[in-house]
Amino acid sequence: MKEFLIVILILLSSGKSKADCPLSSMEFWPAGTTIYENSLIVIDGYHLSNKIIVQLNHEYPIYLTSGNLKVELKIKEITYGEAGLTQAILLPVKELIPGNEYQLNIDNIPSIDMPFINHRNPDTEKYEFPIWKVIKGRDVQIPRWKIRPKEVKKTYVQYGCGPETYVYFNFQAVDQSEILIRTSVTSLSSNKTIVCYLRPDKNEVLKVGRGMCGGAFSFEDGEKFEVTFNIMDASGNISLLNGNKIEFTKPIDPN
Repeated sequence: MKEFLIVILILLSSGKSKADCPLSSMEFWPAGTTIYENSLIVIDGYHLSNKIIVQLNHEYPIYLTSGNLKVELKIKEITYGEAGLTQAILLPVKELIPGNEYQLNIDNIPSIDMPFINHRNPDTEKYEFPIWKVIKGRDVQIPRWKIRPKEVKKTYVQYGCGPETYVYFNFQAVDQSEILIRTSVTSLSSNKTIVCYLRPDKNEVLKVGRGMCGGAFSFEDGEKFEVTFNIMDASGNISLLNGNKIEFTKPIDPN
């Protein structure tokens, strides 16, 4: 609570801040309403929600429920972005039952954080933890690249809360499940590497960078970078792209 109030005071006292950026936010994936029996779950936590992500299954137990059934989720991986983003990749300890609906639960979340759960129930119009219905079958199909990623443009826009800076890559991929792109960016100056899972948009474009309110990559550690991409689908199947290192320069403020 004290940390939350301190951040509010800082933002209110800053003439450059904008009310558009939430102090805390959690987003959930898969984004759809159905999953397979062997699905995994990804949570993106922003800013004050970072503390929840790193303490999952310690201070904040996380699990799925379906009626009286309870399925614990174990942490497969945690990634740390450069601009207030922390991600958790989670696996159910046992496969899910086809036809059942499972709701995500995180215990002990302070009530002050609940309004920042960025998932709206289309039936109740309330922001709450997501519910997925399980499709019969296991997804064991490995995602397939159709076209290798290629840089198409860069953008840089300075906002009050921070810069929106992206390098855009186009690509084409095929899979029976939703996909994320495991994106690894290395500074060629420091050899520092940041890894995050990015959601491609519907136009088969991947935006590598950060938005005004935060994100995965800030490009502050040098001028030249190298990126590699691997596809991960909603059941954890991964497609490696051999020889896919792509060099690029960071976006520059046009002003």
